Amino acid sequence: ESDWQKCWKMLAELERQSIADAYMYNAAIGVCGRAKRWDRALQLLARMEARGIELGPWSYSAAITACGRSGKWERAVTLFQTMQKRGVEPNVVTFTATISACAKGCQYVKALDLLDEMTHKGVMPNVFSFNAAISACEKGGKWEKALELLDEMEARRVIPDVVCYSAVISACGKGGQWEQALYLLDEMRSSGVAPNVISFNAAISACEKGKQVDKALELLEDMERTHGVEPDVISFNAALAACEKSEQWEKHQELFNTMKGRGVKPDIISYNSALKACGSRWEAALRLLQTMRAAGIEPTVVSFNAALLVCGRAGKWEVVLQLLDDMQQCGVDRDSFSFSTTVEALFVKLHRTEEDGGRRDAVKRGLFHHLWDVQNKNRILELTGVSDAVARVILKKFVDELRSGGTEAATSLMLITDTNTHAWAMRDFLDEFSSSSSGAIKQVPLDGSTVYKFSKALVQEWVLSLADKDAVTAKDNYITFDEDDIVFGDDEVTSDDEIWEYEL
Repeated sequence: ESDWQKCWKMLAELERQSIADAYMYNAAIGVCGRAKRWDRALQLLARMEARGIELGPWSYSAAITACGRSGKWERAVTLFQTMQKRGVEPNVVTFTATISACAKGCQYVKALDLLDEMTHKGVMPNVFSFNAAISACEKGGKWEKALELLDEMEARRVIPDVVCYSAVISACGKGGQWEQALYLLDEMRSSGVAPNVISFNAAISACEKGKQVDKALELLEDMERTHGVEPDVISFNAALAACEKSEQWEKHQELFNTMKGRGVKPDIISYNSALKACGSRWEAALRLLQTMRAAGIEPTVVSFNAALLVCGRAGKWEVVLQLLDDMQQCGVDRDSFSFSTTVEALFVKLHRTEEDGGRRDAVKRGLFHHLWDVQNKNRILELTGVSDAVARVILKKFVDELRSGGTEAATSLMLITDTNTHAWAMRDFLDEFSSSSSGAIKQVPLDGSTVYKFSKALVQEWVLSLADKDAVTAKDNYITFDEDDIVFGDDEVTSDDEIWEYEL
């Protein structure tokens, strides 16, 4: 039985004895809030009202906090508005609880509006109010505003604490301002505020995002040697990520071993970073997969995808196929990255030999299925985001379907490709298509673009529009294109795409 359930039963007994007061209800609402049972907290608020117990700012603050901890920022704001409509003026705790709820919901605009409203109502924000507002800016990626709030605290003579500085450092890191983050770390130390592990983690993460691997490693060493702050798994993960993104595999491997040697157990993030740092060292990647399983950490889709990429770079397409099968056997859902990486590895084999077995293996495993969609009986092939190599393999498969009669004659097909990315793939496809059809392809220039016409025996029309050209309006049976989004039925295509359309 959980604490909130025990509290619920105890309060019910106090209600039966008619001795439950506002203090007891507020305490019970707080227990429900810590358990993230916002629904129970609101029920207690309603029971207070039903029993004629006055709802004051403390009761509303407790309920708002419960909603915030549960991620229900809208409910928190509604409660805040309701209390004022009922004549209950919010105090600094109520404002802070509501700002905090908005911060947890990544609603930085609403959080800052509430901070301004405090001033207009004559309620002075304290350090906790500013911390909540700065946290909202950090989550919203507004590092400039976080710095402004830090300056505003100084103007109001509100002394920033370690939570405040850590949040601003994190905001600067997320905004790519690693130099500002390190400046703030020095500033807090000179102001007499001792940085904790969260402060250092935020600073190391800022260096990681700025690809400052040497400074990240320096901070990791400095935090314990100079300040007596012991690094945790998050500290090491941030430094590992810095090594990974800087493609310094030797440093990454050394740090990974140091981490384990100091008794800090690597987690899934640590192992995924190590896998990504392998480059083309496919044997090292496979050893890491075995090591993490032996440590009781099951690989995720991110882990497998990293291993697939490493093996693909090394040209080990057989290992790639085996890994893809392993994912399915382990119950890990394969995503588009898994499929595309596998097709890339297969493409190398396809173009170095005359064999076609690799492509058949890809088809058998359903590697292309995720790229297809059907809307209003129209087949849509979405190639945006995949490489020219992947596009070639997929289009070749479709040509084979046409030759074998595997595609229904009445089906309408739309190909959506990245602008200029798939030029070679489309050229090869046109050549294949021409050889499999009864007539030659006709190219008709139209306002800077080209309309490809096929024989009516197989295809009625083929339309191409390049998004980086001027707006094109085709005539007769062609489709109208403009510089804005192009909509085909329920499918919306952005102007960054090329549209190839024809009727089978």
